[in-house]
Amino acid sequence: MVPLLYTFTGADSPTAYYRLQQPDERRRRFKEEFALRLERETAARAVEDAMIAREREFELRLFLAKERKREAEERKRMDDEHMFSSLPPLSQGPLVYMIQANAHTIWVRWDPVTVDAWGNELPDGKAPTYHLSMQSSYFVIVEDMRVQIAYMEKSSGAAGGGQANMLGAADDMSVESASTRTSQSYSTYGTGAGSGYGGRSSLKEKLKGLQWYYGYVKAVHDGGLFDIIYDDGAKELKVPRWRIRPEKEPPWQLLYVGQNTKYEAQSLVPDFMLESEPDAAVSVRFTVQTIGTEYGWDKTTRTVVGPTRELSLHSPDHTFETTGLNPQLRQGKWGSSRVKRALKEAVLLDNGVQLNIEQKGLEFKADRGVNVHFI
Repeated sequence: MVPLLYTFTGADSPTAYYRLQQPDERRRRFKEEFALRLERETAARAVEDAMIAREREFELRLFLAKERKREAEERKRMDDEHMFSSLPPLSQGPLVYMIQANAHTIWVRWDPVTVDAWGNELPDGKAPTYHLSMQSSYFVIVEDMRVQIAYMEKSSGAAGGGQANMLGAADDMSVESASTRTSQSYSTYGTGAGSGYGGRSSLKEKLKGLQWYYGYVKAVHDGGLFDIIYDDGAKELKVPRWRIRPEKEPPWQLLYVGQNTKYEAQSLVPDFMLESEPDAAVSVRFTVQTIGTEYGWDKTTRTVVGPTRELSLHSPDHTFETTGLNPQLRQGKWGSSRVKRALKEAVLLDNGVQLNIEQKGLEFKADRGVNVHFI
């Protein structure tokens, strides 16, 4: 059956066309359109589900990775706790004591270490190796060097051996002096403990209560005196060396490695310095570590091994001072010979013990007393 087409015309209305279709054709088109929409919606829903699944998979992988990392960290932490609980704490080196001191040498000793970090006795013939370190207060001073200065009030009269002169920044007086002959000297600042040799004050006692300020050296004089200009512009003439220390703390130096429990720290003050400044003294800090007392951890067998080559902790550092030149050694009857002065000093240090010295060619033998290097 062919659909009929009806046309309506009029002066005041548009032309309209109505196509009349069969009911079966409309239903077919509706089904096709519905199927197409359903297919599009199903495809869109499948894409969305796939994206959600990928997001969930990524989140799961990220979570599992974090869990594995956390478990690894936890296992490492438990391994470390097991290791630290199995290892003894590091032991501490023995304290350093001073045996004797003179103008340029300090003799020190320390108690032998007989137990390891566990507190067990060391086997016979397995004495630890000692590492002796020192920090000396001796350093070279040159003009224009930046230093720290222990400030003393002018009224004290102690600075510069009674010749100190504190000048304001606005003063026109020059800090240069006619006694200036060299461009360098040597400083022996310090914080040593105890009294000095022969009743003289120790460096620690001299520096007690003094404040340190920065400045630089303008001139160097004979006798260990220096002209100083502080950072604020103030000037001070003929400051003694014991009131001067370097701008930065000097480094520690490894002095001795071995199994002896005594050591002789020599040449702490040069002889030429003692000739012009017989009272010059230095303070030296000493500390000891040991090797052969500590234990380690074998990661392969997960067991404690040792003793190892690991160093122990530093012993508490102790500070000692040289003495300055003994007044008896300055007397003319001993002459200016360094050998005679050293021999006399050896006798004095030995507290009166008779020295039996026998010459054999170029060698000397000392049955008692100090070492042969004095001769």
